[in-house]
Amino acid sequence: MKVKCYTDIVRDYAEVIWNKHQVHRLPEFVRPDVRLCGLGGEPPIIGVEKLMEETSRWLGLYSNVRMKILRTVADANRVAWQWELNGTIAHSRLFSPHMRTIIKEIPRTQDVLVYGISISTFEDGLIAEEVTQSDVAGFLSQLGYPPKD
Repeated sequence: MKVKCYTDIVRDYAEVIWNKHQVHRLPEFVRPDVRLCGLGGEPPIIGVEKLMEETSRWLGLYSNVRMKILRTVADANRVAWQWELNGTIAHSRLFSPHMRTIIKEIPRTQDVLVYGISISTFEDGLIAEEVTQSDVAGFLSQLGYPPKD
């Protein structure tokens, strides 16, 4: 049996989870005790069940969404991947409570393009930890924040 390289796993992960919306397949890509960390000081998402819940919420923001991996860099057990997420905002109610206090009114048909980078660390062929940062300022500006005076 041929073993997939980690960059192929990351590409498959983006395709299956983000482009096909098959969140139930997350256990094929991540360890049960996976940790997803941002760089903004927010608490990590720990465990595949919590990650499935959060990923479903993120996907629910969009009426359509497409993730494209722009480039990857890999070493022994780590893949850094730059991505873009293109979609149309569908449900602002799915934003976190903090985001809803920042953005009062979000057009339901607002197209957005978000760039980010993730660093996935693998153990036993599955993602054990992922550190992700996206261009939140760029995302918010596409939604009209801060409001122009």
